[in-house]
Amino acid sequence: MATTIQTLGGQSNSSDGATYLETLLQQTSSTTLNPRVLEKIEKLITGGFITVPDVLQIAMRLYGRTMHDAKAIREPVRQRRDYMETSLLRLATRHLSKLNRRYMMPILRPFVQWLSFYCTSYPNSTELSASPVLSPLQDVGIAISQFSITYVNRLTAMGVMDAKGQVHRKTIQKFFPPFISAVSHIEMGLAQSLLMTQKHNNLAEDWKSGAAFDSSDIATLRYQESIVDGTQVHTRAALFIYLNAVLCSRPLGDDARLFDYLDARSNGDVASLITDLITAAFDVLANAINRNETPQNINIIRSFLSNKLPTLLLPYSALLFEPVTTEVCITQALNRMDSSAYVSYTQMVDLLGSSGMLADARSEFLFACALHRLIPEESIEGILGDVPMQSMPESGKYSKEALRQQCLENPSRAETLVSELENMEGNAPEIAGALIKLIHECLEISDMALEPASYLADFFRRGSHAYDPQSLSDIEQSRLGGWIENLYGSEGISDEFMSTCSPKSFHLIAATLYEQSFLACSSGRLGVETLKEGFEYLLKPILLSSLFTGLAWFSSHMLSATSAKASINLDVLFTALTSLINPPSISQESSLLHATILSTTSPTLETALIHMQRIYPRRPDIEPLLKTIRSVSKRQRTLHVTHEEVEAWSSFSGGGLTSAVRNTVSSLINWCSTTDGSSVAPNYTHHQLLLATRLLGARTVLASLIDELIKQEEQNKATLKGAVPTGPTSTDIALDVITTLIIAPTITDTSSTVVTNNHADDSSGGRRFSLRYSLSILNTEAYLLSKKFPQRSAIIVRLARHVQVASQRSANRANGLDTALGEGYSHDQVQSQGNLGDALSNVDDAMMMDITAQVNANSGAGGMDMDEEALLNGLSAGNGMDARGVSLEDLISGGDQDDMSFIDNMDF
Repeated sequence: MATTIQTLGGQSNSSDGATYLETLLQQTSSTTLNPRVLEKIEKLITGGFITVPDVLQIAMRLYGRTMHDAKAIREPVRQRRDYMETSLLRLATRHLSKLNRRYMMPILRPFVQWLSFYCTSYPNSTELSASPVLSPLQDVGIAISQFSITYVNRLTAMGVMDAKGQVHRKTIQKFFPPFISAVSHIEMGLAQSLLMTQKHNNLAEDWKSGAAFDSSDIATLRYQESIVDGTQVHTRAALFIYLNAVLCSRPLGDDARLFDYLDARSNGDVASLITDLITAAFDVLANAINRNETPQNINIIRSFLSNKLPTLLLPYSALLFEPVTTEVCITQALNRMDSSAYVSYTQMVDLLGSSGMLADARSEFLFACALHRLIPEESIEGILGDVPMQSMPESGKYSKEALRQQCLENPSRAETLVSELENMEGNAPEIAGALIKLIHECLEISDMALEPASYLADFFRRGSHAYDPQSLSDIEQSRLGGWIENLYGSEGISDEFMSTCSPKSFHLIAATLYEQSFLACSSGRLGVETLKEGFEYLLKPILLSSLFTGLAWFSSHMLSATSAKASINLDVLFTALTSLINPPSISQESSLLHATILSTTSPTLETALIHMQRIYPRRPDIEPLLKTIRSVSKRQRTLHVTHEEVEAWSSFSGGGLTSAVRNTVSSLINWCSTTDGSSVAPNYTHHQLLLATRLLGARTVLASLIDELIKQEEQNKATLKGAVPTGPTSTDIALDVITTLIIAPTITDTSSTVVTNNHADDSSGGRRFSLRYSLSILNTEAYLLSKKFPQRSAIIVRLARHVQVASQRSANRANGLDTALGEGYSHDQVQSQGNLGDALSNVDDAMMMDITAQVNANSGAGGMDMDEEALLNGLSAGNGMDARGVSLEDLISGGDQDDMSFIDNMDF
């Protein structure tokens, strides 16, 4: 990239830059997505080599005109085009505020072309409303909508739209109303924002009011406007839920999204926001301790408190004025933590005393705040009420650039910095930033990194899949035959043969080698002792890495067994696994890597072995394998839940998993309703909601949440007895809690899910409903529902309104902050049937096999599908389940093989 910029740097205009951009985008559309393309485009704009109009004009030329023939384009190519089109629109939206009139006017032509093409792509509006998930064109429509709002408002601010006879106004007026009508079938809240933009910019004078809408659209809008909301309340539970979601798996680092969520809640009260954010972070830590989570998980939360939270507080601290300071806010937050509330959970250990874990975390947090100059160091003792046991780091606050320079001068410094990432001192962001920048610079030196990336994509697609030898290429068949002959022949593996097969080539056929070896032994063509000797050779250092895919294949093979009648040679199977997991001898050089591979694959292996143990309870050779796996296993922090948690929730009294979710929500509402500011949060894990959404279906879970809101409203009516409430009611509290449950992020969110508020299911790549999308459907049909179920309909409108407010700001800012490896990239990189993702995500099959029936029975539905009509007819969550058509691997992992989320199933 640096070379490209230098080449273009001598040019006086952007023509060469535009040519380069068009070539780059054409390559991206026709081949696999390069995750660094958007980063390159950003640098070209920043460096002045291309302009925003260049980007939009080229994007329209390459992508916009393909809307009409979208169905004729192959799916992978269309996905790449839609991803790039959406991403470029968001990138342009982010830059609009920096453009002057000279650059704003050339944008008008591609802008109106997008409006026109989008509207004519949907001649029948029912095509949109009938779609159960967001189509790629709908996702593009969201991006166009947000670009439209920003662009039109910017034109007005510049005076371009002042004169009524202006050709610019006439042009936009022609296409704006039908575009709003099309968007209204995707997201009514976004359509309302467009209507406000239209009204504010006087774009509605030349068309008859309502002409672009049918009568049902108008009736729906009027009904929604008639619903009166209650008192707006920001509960302690909401931030607690949000941070739990951020930290419930791989910690999420989308600062923009978090800042926008916080901004939407603050209402200008920065002091309360800082206090509430600190309180919520310590609530999350206390909850993890109360739940007896692993030290690894607790350390992640402690690192968030000391290394992340101070950086989140920095922009807000600058907005405080005397006498309110950050120190005052921190003191108020820590005073909310009552040690007596945690005694029963920690065997009478005073968590806020000198020996408690919360006390350590509190001290670490304060010194990190002092490091970032949020508070003076001398104030720490006063806040703690005791002499602190630690001090500021001797090296002081790190500088990312200084660390980068140190690594360039002394490469061994990087290794030291990696170890320092675990420190709770507040310097981890600078360390991580320096290391990441170094990695990026190494990648930019040349395009050498593209070759490893291509191989990794191929490996993740094919790695653990065992192919029929006849389907392999002639070269691969020859290599496979050579490995079988050399492994099990009398002479062993020769150096000459090793030189003919590269490690890359070997790993792509390793799973097939393991399968063919197992099948040969099962059929008697290969002796058991010969098999063990061959596998022993695979444990040598030079070949040991193949064990990764080998164990993945064996796990998948075990999980494919559905009953004791499965045609698997158990003696050969467990003999082979024993030789790989508990080898009789292994070199010291190999032992460490062997343990690491077992630890990495342990979640899959353990579940597969448990699955086999249930089918064959009398096999004595399974337990030793489980013992070894558990000895090296580390409970990772991912979206997955444990078998014990699933059993507990599915057997919950009164309705199984559905009732367990409602009980959790009810306890959070009660906590907020009765808390005196110091009580401990109820036992909570965001995994429960994610599991319920995947197992029962988002529509069923949403119906359950709406039932809880109705219950709270009925209780309010009974308590008030017709009187007017003088403050927030439990319904207002419940709305805030449930709104946060709906909009809380997960690691599988893509940029489109941030923006649309009604995205397809986060975990399924767009094949099932999500909570937000299900709510969007109900909100669109609220007027029809109100004729039979007025109370339920009103609750739906209020909830949708809260969700829209809480997430709209996040959508506006997050548009321009998508990572390059966002939506779409992974979808094309790892598509395949029977790939590594199959073996690793199948871990959930066995974990859930014996529980699904119990969940169905306890939920009182027998697995019946609760469709949209059932929701509109007001059925409660206990009356139906959306369990049909959901693959078992999605029940816990939340991973579609296409998005590489199977990696969560491994402990790296």
